[in-house]
Amino acid sequence: MVNSKVKNLYFLSVLAVMLPACASLDKPVESVQLYQTVTLDIEGPNVTEQDQVNPFTDYRVMVEFTHAEKQVLVRGYFAGDGQAAESSASEGDLWQVNFSPDLPGQWNYQVHFDTGKDIALSSDLTQGEETDFDGETGQLQVDSRAVGLGRLTVQDGYFYPLGQTQPKLKVGANSPENLFGYTDFDGTYRVQPNKEDEGKAQDTHLHTFEPHARDWHKGDISWQGKGKNLIGALNYLTAEQMNAVYFITMNIKGDGKDTWPYLDHKTLDRFDVSKLAQWQKVFEHMQNKGLIMHVVLQETENETLLDDGDTGYYRKLYLNEMIARFAHFRGVIWNIGEENGPVKWSPVGQTPEQVITMARYIKAQDPYKNPVLVHSHASQKHKQETLTGLLGEASIDGISLQVDQPARVTQDIQYWQKASKEAGHLWAISMDEIGIWHTGARPDKDNPSHQDMRTQVLWPAMFNRVSGIEWYFGYRYAHNDLDAEDWRSRSLLWQQTAKAKAFFEDAQLYSLTSTCSEAKDKSFYCLTDQSGRRALLYLPNWEKATFKSNLSGRFKVRFFNPLSGQWHAREQLLTITPGQMVRLTDYPDNKQADWAIELIRH
Repeated sequence: MVNSKVKNLYFLSVLAVMLPACASLDKPVESVQLYQTVTLDIEGPNVTEQDQVNPFTDYRVMVEFTHAEKQVLVRGYFAGDGQAAESSASEGDLWQVNFSPDLPGQWNYQVHFDTGKDIALSSDLTQGEETDFDGETGQLQVDSRAVGLGRLTVQDGYFYPLGQTQPKLKVGANSPENLFGYTDFDGTYRVQPNKEDEGKAQDTHLHTFEPHARDWHKGDISWQGKGKNLIGALNYLTAEQMNAVYFITMNIKGDGKDTWPYLDHKTLDRFDVSKLAQWQKVFEHMQNKGLIMHVVLQETENETLLDDGDTGYYRKLYLNEMIARFAHFRGVIWNIGEENGPVKWSPVGQTPEQVITMARYIKAQDPYKNPVLVHSHASQKHKQETLTGLLGEASIDGISLQVDQPARVTQDIQYWQKASKEAGHLWAISMDEIGIWHTGARPDKDNPSHQDMRTQVLWPAMFNRVSGIEWYFGYRYAHNDLDAEDWRSRSLLWQQTAKAKAFFEDAQLYSLTSTCSEAKDKSFYCLTDQSGRRALLYLPNWEKATFKSNLSGRFKVRFFNPLSGQWHAREQLLTITPGQMVRLTDYPDNKQADWAIELIRH
């Protein structure tokens, strides 16, 4: 134990603070900021990815971080030479631990570095044999200044950054799902393209994102001079005011067959250190840009690849690696898997019991308790078969909802909100995949108005208090769910989504918790505060703008144009009697079909 070393302590902000070997707990160190990532480089034995003694299973690094108010156990990972993103190293003597403090004040830490057959699968610190690198102690002083927003929590069906009173509406890209099937990542290739199924990869070509080369800026993250196109694509998405990206981290048997964290698609107990270090670079850039990282841990065809769907040897190893490398990033959401559960075209899937076990394991191992979602199937029948058994489970924070018909979005959202609330654990419902599978959200050139997406999906979902909306690209259109190279293909859709998000924030739609319309009435949507003094309405079709609400009194009326994102200068007064039909006849004189309306009691 006396020979242990913490080689250095450095921050992702490029600030470096050197700690001597055997730093004592009473030796002060330079202050770090709240939510800032601290990475400990811990020197250990020199090994390779394919060493006879498997560095991913037979060594375990855990660090106890202790604060006056809490204790956190953080898992480490084999990092090769510590610079594997740049060096592509497959060997080295460094393990790393990432820690993001969420409380100001003094944090003490102690390193546990143990060895033993499959010790990495255990979190019991009494198990394993101590190595010569065990026992290092040190101290961090965390001030109250925060680096960005805190990690995401789930409250009342919304995602809230830790310590914030305004939720973060998750809006962005659901496609391409195989975002990390990218040519600039080490060890990345496609297995067995399927030319007979239009919903699967047709060739061996990986993503290049060449159209986004112009969006990379000097000073942005890259590695080995690579990665610029993907980083540029993320820059473009944030420039369009989107804040979320959905991507799968394992699709070995899935549609893309090009993404996994392993050395190859057949080796499930050894990870590609340099590939994962490059993934970390992308995560870091996402965090810097304020993007929510919607991490989909498996595709529906992969549900039973590991341990036949159980949370056993291989699944624990996989989840441990994902959590150790990525859980510290602010904005992480874990998704159990795309289209989870058995269905006709993928009849072997996880049972609800296996999903619950997996979700509980993630929550237990993740020191930051990031949100855990489950991606549903498209039809209501399949959702009932696969989601009903998950209702009331505390480890599952919500569902990533898939709906095959836009006209059914409101019905499905309301059904699962009611079901989860009645089960005692309200889910955060994110409208993340709109079908049908071959259509989705079409490119601008095929659907420049996006009126169907706006009036049946985007705005109704917001007025049904969803936690987010992500856009899926159908397979029969350019830049689809597997081969999308240019997010500009949906530029007009991003713009409309950004205007809806701005309305959600500026009009404080999230603060209105009471409905003032009939639940099944899709001719208009209405939310009000408990006093009934303020209400917001959305009218998908002005020609059907006759409604009956439970509001009462005389109200000042303002009109918001969802297409332009502007409030109209014209205002009017309107008297509403509870239970009586109201017809809005005086409205801004243009051809806009849908309107949002603010009512304030006069």
